[in-house]
Amino acid sequence: MLNFWDKLPMDPRALAVVFITLTLYMGARLGYFSKVVSFAKSFSLRPYRTILIAVPLCVIAVTFIDTVLLQYIQVQEGSFLRKMTSWGQLLNKNVEAWLGVILIFFTGRLLSHKGIEQASFGAFVSMALAGLTSHLMKFIFLRARPYSGVGPYAFFRMEGITENAHAFQSLPSGDVTLVGAAACFVFLTIKTWYLRCLLLLLPFAVALERVYADKHWPSDTVASVGIGFLVAAIVRDYFASGSTSRT
Repeated sequence: MLNFWDKLPMDPRALAVVFITLTLYMGARLGYFSKVVSFAKSFSLRPYRTILIAVPLCVIAVTFIDTVLLQYIQVQEGSFLRKMTSWGQLLNKNVEAWLGVILIFFTGRLLSHKGIEQASFGAFVSMALAGLTSHLMKFIFLRARPYSGVGPYAFFRMEGITENAHAFQSLPSGDVTLVGAAACFVFLTIKTWYLRCLLLLLPFAVALERVYADKHWPSDTVASVGIGFLVAAIVRDYFASGSTSRT
């Protein structure tokens, strides 16, 4: 089936850049960045120390069983996990994720619905910051992807820099990080428990798809969700602290 974005008259990534720029401009006009400097001056990682400790420990623990988990997920046919993988295929495209959140933001703005507007803009900012963090970490850890055939313990492979080889940029998963950041921000913002559970399924589905497609180790996706959650928590605190003003 032809992808929707293939029908567009311009490169969908270029379209995403246009809308991202427009959203940042709108956010600035609405005062969402008005107190960034003051928030940064008083910022401390102390409230997030549990995340900062728990996530690396979980990633290390899962790394030791990466091969077993990878093989288990890839042989699941017709199961719940396989169905979740199919859903993950619909969510793992960066362009769709960006444009989806941006569309919700402008819809909220058009309807003058402050809750939708702020939740979607917070998700947008979380995606941007988590995406940048994820991209930087890829070039720090330089981990080999499963399809490279060198095993789960191959880190700091310089081919990932000298040749910009995607085969050695596995940790973390950019797709999972982006979806995880957006989902986690909304998860931390809303109170309805069943919607929160549904939101957590989104990064889980994308993580399964990336592992099933042999693009990432399970521990890569654990790190990705952790990054998304940490960034989302910081952005949530920025909004909740009254640091932003909306006009």
